[in-house]
Amino acid sequence: MAAISATLHFCSGAKAKHRVMELSGIKAGVQTMCASQKRDIQRVKKAEKRSSELFKRKRRATKRVAVRIEEARI
Repeated sequence: MAAISATLHFCSGAKAKHRVMELSGIKAGVQTMCASQKRDIQRVKKAEKRSSELFKRKRRATKRVAVRIEEARI
């Protein structure tokens, strides 16, 4: 059940776990729904941030520095 929950969370977000809970006979409460919604919102914001051009440039620059440091060691 944990593997299914993790897979659904990765693919469809935290709200997908509610369906698994229903199928196993557990009713999702208000706190669970609020927490899932909050987690999904944070996940989408993080994904949007990571797909921005500025973030990509910073990530590439960091990678280039790491490669230079590694090459300097050799």
